[in-house]
Amino acid sequence: MKKVLLGVALAAQLSCANHPALTVGVGAGSVGLLSCEVQGASQGTCGIITGIAAVGLGGLAWLVTHFADTSAHELPADPETDETLSDGMVRLHTHTALPPVPIDGGVIDATLPPVPPVPPVPPPVPPEPVAPGSGSPAARSPGGSAASSS
Repeated sequence: MKKVLLGVALAAQLSCANHPALTVGVGAGSVGLLSCEVQGASQGTCGIITGIAAVGLGGLAWLVTHFADTSAHELPADPETDETLSDGMVRLHTHTALPPVPIDGGVIDATLPPVPPVPPVPPPVPPEPVAPGSGSPAARSPGGSAASSS
């Protein structure tokens, strides 16, 4: 049964571009079949669910496309605000005018307090030089002097 349904679905997809109701029916049937198979129901129950979903939603889509004008995808131009150009295109005026008051967050003629000067950054302190015979810095005591071995 799965192979038959897969063959019908693949054959139906050849004409789905021109028939949106068929596309909706195939999609709804596929979702119905896959969700039923995941639940582990019997093949008869899955066939009934698939058929109801495909015919129901596909029929609803057919009714909408049959009785409604689905080819009207363009909005008409507003003759008061839009202008038609020489090539048939319509220039839309979609910007909003600025408000008549200044945008200042409600603070009019605010002055900022004086900013204190920033103190200069002192130069970095160079590291303490290590004498050649005093050993590695790891052998030094935490006080900074070389560890004595007496």
